[in-house]
Amino acid sequence: LIMYLFTVVFMQGIVAFLREEYYVSGPGSREDALVQGLHTDSDELSDVALRDAISLHFQSLARSLLSMLMSITGGVDWYEVLRPLMTISNVYGALFALYIVFTVFGVFNVLAALFVDHALQIRDRDLLIHAETKKMDCFLQDMFELFQEADTDHTYGMTKEELFKYLQNDRVSAYMAGHCLDVSDASAVFELLDTNKSGVVETHEFVLGTARLKGQARCLDVMRIFSCFEVLQEQVLTLHSDIVALRAACSQSNSVAAVGINSSPAQA
Repeated sequence: LIMYLFTVVFMQGIVAFLREEYYVSGPGSREDALVQGLHTDSDELSDVALRDAISLHFQSLARSLLSMLMSITGGVDWYEVLRPLMTISNVYGALFALYIVFTVFGVFNVLAALFVDHALQIRDRDLLIHAETKKMDCFLQDMFELFQEADTDHTYGMTKEELFKYLQNDRVSAYMAGHCLDVSDASAVFELLDTNKSGVVETHEFVLGTARLKGQARCLDVMRIFSCFEVLQEQVLTLHSDIVALRAACSQSNSVAAVGINSSPAQA
């Protein structure tokens, strides 16, 4: 949009200049020195050079937009596009310089900042994922080492007594608290860690269970509720199976009774 607005302004100025210069004053009204191209260091162009520059860069609206785009992207030296505008009027030269400054140092820098910010966000997200993964790996390794330390008989299983004795150590309790693990209720912790209800907490149960319990103190209560729900679900499923079996037995008994009643009159 910005490029289009500047292009329209320049096209209107060029059209007005051509009408005045070539149709009112005539093509020979410019100085002979400029016509002959003697002042090559000057910013102004001769009539022939000006006509060629306008035909090259501002022949149409599409060509003008292309020249404006090439000026800021390196496709053409922007001074070559500036010279015919300065020859027409220094005002258009100043506007073109403003266009270059605004697009190169304004719009492009903003776009570059947006791309860099997006790239940094992606990089930060990757770094965050990597940091969290590494943190979890370190935590699981620490829990594995704690299990080996608590498993004094090296049976790869921790009994309730071993867990109680190990959690009574102030150093262990402080270390657990540092990982946001609430071990104040050792009995509840053991029940939550012993997922298969075997009476022994195995290695994977301890490591994965502590990872599930990791968090604020209220997480222990939440996990306790989940454990109760699992027990209730098992009991409901067992009760449902018993009801289905009882219903089947009642149906079978009713069928046998009905057959007996029907066969009694026939015998009589």
